[in-house]
Amino acid sequence: MPPPPSLEDLAVYFFSLPHPRFTHDGVENHYHFSISPAAYADPDDDIVQVVKVAHNFTHIGGPMQLRVLPLKKKVDTVLRFLFISFLTGLPTKLNDEIQLAIRELGGFAGFSKNISSTIISNGGSGGYGDGTSRLIRLTLAEDRKVAPFSWSTDDAELAQAMSMRLHEFAGLIYRIHPLLNVRLADERDNRAAMITYIAFQHSLIRGIKKHTTDVLRDTSATFSRHEFDSVPPTPVTLAKRTLVTSVIEEEDENDSDVVEQPNKEVANAQAKLFNPDPDGEFPDPSTYYNTKAYRVKGACDLASSVNLILPEGKGSQNEAVSIIMPLRRLIITNRDNPHNLTLLLGPRFHSSALAQSLYASIRVKTALVPPIGSTLYNFFYFLDRGCPYRRPGPLSLAEQKTCSKVYSLLRFMKHKMGTLGRKVDEEEINEIMEVWAQEDKGEVEMELWKMAVGCLEQGLQPNLQC
Repeated sequence: MPPPPSLEDLAVYFFSLPHPRFTHDGVENHYHFSISPAAYADPDDDIVQVVKVAHNFTHIGGPMQLRVLPLKKKVDTVLRFLFISFLTGLPTKLNDEIQLAIRELGGFAGFSKNISSTIISNGGSGGYGDGTSRLIRLTLAEDRKVAPFSWSTDDAELAQAMSMRLHEFAGLIYRIHPLLNVRLADERDNRAAMITYIAFQHSLIRGIKKHTTDVLRDTSATFSRHEFDSVPPTPVTLAKRTLVTSVIEEEDENDSDVVEQPNKEVANAQAKLFNPDPDGEFPDPSTYYNTKAYRVKGACDLASSVNLILPEGKGSQNEAVSIIMPLRRLIITNRDNPHNLTLLLGPRFHSSALAQSLYASIRVKTALVPPIGSTLYNFFYFLDRGCPYRRPGPLSLAEQKTCSKVYSLLRFMKHKMGTLGRKVDEEEINEIMEVWAQEDKGEVEMELWKMAVGCLEQGLQPNLQC
């Protein structure tokens, strides 16, 4: 059985989904999710509740003991559930049950008018990890696969942690995606969550409480957890209600250290990404560039067009060629689009925080056009040998602002240091930084100082022996 798709790859597929402000039914595409007591299984079990606030459309995942998990594992588990839920289509059958319950409860005076907007947790402290607690979806997937335009949760700590995790996954290519920030729920969000939460309990109380829990437990032992885009639904008819169950595995704490293979059908159909890997694997960008790119025709053709020699994976790990070379070559020839970056560096390039940080840094350093005699000029001199032409593309607004900050630091250093054309030592740079701080010119990231120093004309000569 193939391993489940990594959370990083799921994030890329999720970010690729359309996320309109309004959905096809004309309502606001805003969702609220929360962790609440399951109330129909083990006292310590929880559910993940997802509500489309505009009309109380509800999606439920559970039971699972989430409140007892460490924050990072809780965040990753909930994110995996949300990613897969929106990638495979949100449920309809269980939602119909909940909407029916809402209508029935509406007959009770003041149900929706006076309801509290805060879900009270029973604070269970039960153990976790007995092998029976699985995150399960009651679902009949719709064909429509659309991500939210915005989302919120009622837990401030969870919202902050999830936002940080989403920014890690986004990298440079998705850095302005609207779903990177999880908002703290407002009164309207919490009210919708509470109404649907009570309605969900009400629908279960009407004869399916014990049976549903038993079916979910039994299903978790035998159901495939990996082919999430083609999981065959298992209909269960109880008390004249048809539910459908499918299993989602909780996120392993060590998943981030393991290179996992995503579902290829989802990669093609959802994210419209492609897998140029001749072995059908998804290694990190450096491994891909050093051991696989030379066997991909598209990568070879691209490399030839910019006069780049691809490594053929014969050396040891210590002899691996840095991905700075292909990044620089694509950037200065204005060929650094997502398709070409994937060809040379593999599908995981776009979800690798390290690779994205390096890519962003090289783009800015290229735009600075370091002068002859500077350390950055010498560094790029050897990388650029053999390049057929130099034609970098336009900068983003954020890159323009970064360049402006670096130029400001350069002007300040030149003003304080006087005549250049000489080598600058570390002590002199530290003194300049202290003067900047004393003059209260604002905080500056160390990386920007390094870029500015790298652009100083120090009379350095390239080592032609390299």
